[in-house]
Amino acid sequence: MSYTQFTPSNLAAQLVADELNVSFRVANTGKRAGKHVAQIYVSPAAGGWEAPKRLGAFAKLDLAPGASAEQTVRIDPRLLATYETARHAWHIAAGDYTVTLAASARDAGQSVTIRLPERWLRAGAGSAQPK
Repeated sequence: MSYTQFTPSNLAAQLVADELNVSFRVANTGKRAGKHVAQIYVSPAAGGWEAPKRLGAFAKLDLAPGASAEQTVRIDPRLLATYETARHAWHIAAGDYTVTLAASARDAGQSVTIRLPERWLRAGAGSAQPK
């Protein structure tokens, strides 16, 4: 619980060298210094995961009153994948993914959509494996 208020903005998601990077700004709009944990959730727009969304990354920000900070986080590719036992590999399905910046899993937050290409990852590794 914080004794101040935070306002998120400027949410953006982009692929950089096959990695999903998410950037955003958080401002302390209250009258006291405080700490805020910005949480990034991801989900395939078409569904298909065991849960509606997954926590992809988070960043803890310590901000003075009136201060703001830009933050960029990287989403581990395995958090975007499902494990395919037949191939012993992680599979990221091609399609649109919703990226949400929120204060908690229950918070609607703000979202952007990004299209990801199909990708296979070796089990136990973050590097891509050809099909």
